[in-house]
Amino acid sequence: MIRFPCLDLQWRLLPLLAVLRQHSNPMPAWIARIVLETGMLSSEILNLTRSQVYVKRRVGRLTDTKNNEARLVPLTQAATEMFKQVLNNPVRPLDCDLMFFGEPGREGKRGPYTYTKLWNQAKKQARLDDFRFHDLRHEVVSRLVEGRQRKYQ
Repeated sequence: MIRFPCLDLQWRLLPLLAVLRQHSNPMPAWIARIVLETGMLSSEILNLTRSQVYVKRRVGRLTDTKNNEARLVPLTQAATEMFKQVLNNPVRPLDCDLMFFGEPGREGKRGPYTYTKLWNQAKKQARLDDFRFHDLRHEVVSRLVEGRQRKYQ
């Protein structure tokens, strides 16, 4: 019997995603879904600006990456829809180009959104204490590998 570990993880993720969607701030749910759809690192998502996401072309241009090499990320239909919601966020400050913006700091400038506290609360509520944000990326890789295995079986 072939076991697909990511199927188990998908079922475990459902309560967590539901908790994130119920929060008054939609950004944590958007961020989690974008990771699941693109495999992008949290730092890549949090540093994205409006000028780096091309909704009509369904592509994101990453300049601040782990290996310091710019790259293009294709966007699934679901990721594209998430980014449309992000861009149409009614509380978006006019003076901020970040897709996911935080509160103004001491100098009055906004930095990237900080999700850690809310993420930990959501994990606890969903009974996934051992789950890390980076595990979302592992889910994406598992899906890719699984899809290739099924294609060639």
